[in-house]
Amino acid sequence: MDFRGGVPTIRALLREPLPGLRGSWLNRLLLRTILLTLRGRIREIEGLGHLAGVREPFILAANHTTYLEAFLVPVVLCFLRRGRRVRFLADWMFFLIPGIASLLRRAGIIPVRRKIARWRGLNRLKNLVVRGESGYRMALRCLRRNEVIGVYPEGMAHGSNSLLLRGELGAARLAVATGVPLLPLGIRFPGHRGAGPVATWEPFTLHFGEPILPPCTSTPRLPDEAL
Repeated sequence: MDFRGGVPTIRALLREPLPGLRGSWLNRLLLRTILLTLRGRIREIEGLGHLAGVREPFILAANHTTYLEAFLVPVVLCFLRRGRRVRFLADWMFFLIPGIASLLRRAGIIPVRRKIARWRGLNRLKNLVVRGESGYRMALRCLRRNEVIGVYPEGMAHGSNSLLLRGELGAARLAVATGVPLLPLGIRFPGHRGAGPVATWEPFTLHFGEPILPPCTSTPRLPDEAL
């Protein structure tokens, strides 16, 4: 893959084969269009050897600073993996947004139903927009089908470039339950200045770390609300 300045070149974005999306011209078009439009938001990508070398299935665990990450990072990963998607878990309330909901379903995003909407009336719509299994059970089933799962353990975009929130245990529990490795992804904002929150459109860098293997233990029984 052709890189310049740590990110795929425009030529690569236009011409790189995407065999994982073979037979879906619309998905290929959407992926290339989004990346060409938002390419300037990504300053650098490091540690691609870790992404290429990790055995599948695996769980990708990333920090979460802005809402743009939740939209752009899955697209970048799909391109880097030549059309093979990473099925991220996301708050069920995003599925209430027209247009965005269609993109999330097309990307295979797994809704997490645990959160309660601040506007109580929205909670009545939950069962209309997301049905079926819990997020944990769906993620577990995807891993057992050799699909790759993505998780933001912090659970929310908090806007800080220097602090991490206490992470939820869902990613670790999935890893222990299935024996698959965790691949850490650090998202940083090198151009951010001052103590204020990171703006949504600030450029960021991606840093893949070494895969982390879970301890060899017996598979625990986990509650549905583990994610």
